[in-house]
Amino acid sequence: MAADRLTVLSLGRDVSIGLGPNYQRTLQLGLVIVSVISALTVVVVGIIPFGRQSAGTFPGWRLAAA
Repeated sequence: MAADRLTVLSLGRDVSIGLGPNYQRTLQLGLVIVSVISALTVVVVGIIPFGRQSAGTFPGWRLAAA
């Protein structure tokens, strides 16, 4: 249901307005969906540290060579 609207939205503002769906409301719906999924992922999995970038920052962190 939302996938069709988001696909139309990906065509651009002017085209999507011409094709019918409410542009602003659909854009906000997509933002809410992405935000909720991202928040649930962080709550369930936790913040995954990017070890290679921060390995030099914390002396106790040592990564094995891949």
